[in-house]
Amino acid sequence: MNIKQLLLLLLITFSSITSAAEKIGGYGIGYNARLVFQKADAQKTASAIVLKTGDDLLPSQQENSKLSPLLVPAIKSNGWCDPLANPNKTTTEQTECYGWSAFSQWFLIDLSKLKAQKVSNVWVQISVKRFDDADDDTTDDDLVPALTVWRGQQVQGKFGDWYPNQFQGFDTKGFPLASGFKPFWGWTLTPLSNNADSLSWQTASTATDKTTATITQKIALKGGDKDYLTVAIGGNSQQSETPHNVNFKLLVKISATKPTTDISEPCLINCTPKPTPLPGSFDGCGCSVGNTCRHPQMNHCMAISACDLPEYKGQCLCPPLDVPPCP
Repeated sequence: MNIKQLLLLLLITFSSITSAAEKIGGYGIGYNARLVFQKADAQKTASAIVLKTGDDLLPSQQENSKLSPLLVPAIKSNGWCDPLANPNKTTTEQTECYGWSAFSQWFLIDLSKLKAQKVSNVWVQISVKRFDDADDDTTDDDLVPALTVWRGQQVQGKFGDWYPNQFQGFDTKGFPLASGFKPFWGWTLTPLSNNADSLSWQTASTATDKTTATITQKIALKGGDKDYLTVAIGGNSQQSETPHNVNFKLLVKISATKPTTDISEPCLINCTPKPTPLPGSFDGCGCSVGNTCRHPQMNHCMAISACDLPEYKGQCLCPPLDVPPCP
């Protein structure tokens, strides 16, 4: 094998390596961020991207690296299913759920790389949660979240404030099938069919838990723009007389198998909940809870005070942390 053949082999090898999921800020028309997934992400059981109000989207994570850093914004407390978004403006009844107001925020899930990497379908779980930020006294933490999902991406045209919800269908030119409705500015977006063969949407306002709204669905990858998912999120608190800024957390998981209903952040260490040991008891490695911690490299328990010394800082695993099995 000559040097040219070797370089070509290396190029092919490196090009086949997939990188981890990434987030790109300031994308297209009105998208706060584009969340990009690869085949390797779909092969993990808990591959996810998490974004929350106040997070930095650094220039290196933006479509235009010369831009100043972006912040994930807050949303309004009543930005979803707002009757004022009714294009005909004929009623203000709360039950007339015509669409999203200009208070909603938009994100793009990019699954387009998966089809080229021989993935035919993937499970997607999208969750919007209330985010309690104790360090932020300018934004409230009383979000009642809701979200709507379409197939496709809208990167051309003019971003508008009229967003349809569950009652509208559109022809190939973007005009509503129902007569009398104002055309939707996102004409490239199409409803994401679920088991009910209707637009995927979810709200926490009708649930017992008012803090979380989640959609979990198996997506057949079709190639091109069909492998983008547009997600609009907002607040659905119709009891709020005055719209106010609220914090939110967006969690997007993809998996080859159906994700569990646990929509918490991906588990890294202790993935199976276990009873918390009482002080004075011992963990599986013989370390006394509240007194000693295991040092894996030394393979013994040492006093917590010793674990705080500079030479051991960050090396100890303390109960009730689920440590690897002891030798």
